[in-house]
Amino acid sequence: MVRDPDATDAAAVRDPWAARRVLVAIWAIWAVCMLGFQELAVARLNPERPDAVLSWTADETGVRRASGRPYLAEPTGNTHVAFDSEYYVSIAVVGYDDSNVPQYVAVDGSITPLNYAFLPVYPIAIRVVAAPLGWLGMEPIAAATIAGIAVSLAAALAAMLALHALARQQLGDEGGIRAAFYLLVFPSGFFLAQVYTEAIFLALALGALAFAADRRPLLAGLLATLAVLTRPVGIALVLAIGIGLFVAVRRWRAREGGTAAPTHELAAWAVALVAPVAAYVVWSWSTWGRTFEVVQREYFGREMLNLDAAWDGWGRALTGFAEARPETRVYYGLEVAAVILAGVACAWAIRRWPGPALFGLAVLFISLASGEPQGMIRYVLAVPPVFLLLARLGDHPAFDRGWTTASVLLLGLLAALYSFDFWVA
Repeated sequence: MVRDPDATDAAAVRDPWAARRVLVAIWAIWAVCMLGFQELAVARLNPERPDAVLSWTADETGVRRASGRPYLAEPTGNTHVAFDSEYYVSIAVVGYDDSNVPQYVAVDGSITPLNYAFLPVYPIAIRVVAAPLGWLGMEPIAAATIAGIAVSLAAALAAMLALHALARQQLGDEGGIRAAFYLLVFPSGFFLAQVYTEAIFLALALGALAFAADRRPLLAGLLATLAVLTRPVGIALVLAIGIGLFVAVRRWRAREGGTAAPTHELAAWAVALVAPVAAYVVWSWSTWGRTFEVVQREYFGREMLNLDAAWDGWGRALTGFAEARPETRVYYGLEVAAVILAGVACAWAIRRWPGPALFGLAVLFISLASGEPQGMIRYVLAVPPVFLLLARLGDHPAFDRGWTTASVLLLGLLAALYSFDFWVA
């Protein structure tokens, strides 16, 4: 009797542990490919500098090779370090008050390191992982860089597992595997292997969403609290936790003939809702939080729900699209495509996955409305319905192969640009 390999594979992924083994294998292959590809790119290519894709990017092209930027100049793991990576490594090695990073000089002459524009969870994780490397004699910056890459890669696996748990509720294990795979090969998915917060934020946010959907509120609340201290937009997770509470109460009443939910379960959901909000408020009122707002607003031009700046920025970008440089048109074309995809995906998912859809809509709106239009193709990584919709469409072999081809080609392009410290998102 001839065995049908497709039938065997389908039967295997119905076992959750078998599916997780598949995910670990996919992640390991992807990690090796990402680490190797970026080294190959810088060894083989030599792009024309500077990068003039946006008005400010020419001045930032090549700064990791300039003197006075030690966290970008460290050769160890250098292809995975660019732009904001500098600040995460600095905080991990020295702390927030570091004179070796760019500084914001206020009107009154006061000087604030730009480190204050970044939250502590990721740098703390880097410091913890880097400690053993330091004990083995590795230099602090090199140790922090390697640790940052390791934390991102491990968090990428955690994000895959959480996304699989969300997707398999309606798409099954095969759909969950597709969703996790599409996350890794999304055009901006290479950020999950860089010294950036994308991977750890996704691990925390998707984990919180998965635990909320599984009616495990205390774990959801814990991860949501940590997500808030990784990126402020994590506060949007309370929307999904609130949906989880509503669904839990409705199910309890339907099962128990209309009786109220038990006190301990309601208390757990209450803690899950309050903890992220409390963390956000305490941090916002602290010296760190107030300094964060000043540096983000005055130096980076970003502020929570700065609608005027966002409107003006998007207006300039779109009205000048036809006359812009070719690279600028490609850049904004990808930005707009990412926004449209995320919006359509959230609308599609609102009835199927209401919690993740509401969280995704909040992330999308806050990202769009907080300043200059840049980084959207990176920010939509935190919109779970994007990958849930792609996984659903990927049930059709032609779409699966077509999307994978297009996405991997763009992933390679953007990862190569990032490796040469050209602006991507």
